[in-house]
Amino acid sequence: MDNFFIAPDHEFDFNKEIGQIDASTGFVPGFIISSGTLAKEDGGGICQVSTTIFRALYSAGLPVTDRSEHSHRVKYYDPVGFEATVYPPSKNLKVKNNTGAHLFIQASWNRAEQSLRFDDFGANTGREVTVSDPVISGFLAPSAPSYTPDDRVAAGSRRLLDTGMQGMTSVITRTVKVGGRTVSTDTLKSVYRPWGAVYGVNPADARLN
Repeated sequence: MDNFFIAPDHEFDFNKEIGQIDASTGFVPGFIISSGTLAKEDGGGICQVSTTIFRALYSAGLPVTDRSEHSHRVKYYDPVGFEATVYPPSKNLKVKNNTGAHLFIQASWNRAEQSLRFDDFGANTGREVTVSDPVISGFLAPSAPSYTPDDRVAAGSRRLLDTGMQGMTSVITRTVKVGGRTVSTDTLKSVYRPWGAVYGVNPADARLN
């Protein structure tokens, strides 16, 4: 995802750029949302990458043609709703380059701070992009806890993997101006289901049945 171009009128396709996600291409297991709880799968956590590049392209005023939110609110992706989850082939991130010129995408990361950044460079379109704070409504109480196998947990014990979250709806508004005149306004709507706390328990634990 570092040092590549998006041609004029080309649709950036995150899943196509990343390619195959499994151990053969260097991906290691990480947590994913599966069947109302957490499970481990190769490439789990890659939504941190898709969300980061989504924010860079969205803040440049580019039209988003395919984007999904997580099924429940994940706090480290806040502001609420300002995210893009991926899960090939069912969920993807696609953004069109409508600047009339090539865009150059550059990634940078800081291992000490555990941070990732994307910068997009291109022609000066004169766009002034404003992304609002989320407007949140429709709160629902968190659901019941769930359990997932964790061989690091002793029999009879449990380890908190994820906290419960309320269900809610978030709406973010983006306004694009050129020369002080509004040329487009769109909204980013995310609907989150209630989520219960997730605990890791010993694989032989009866709570897994």
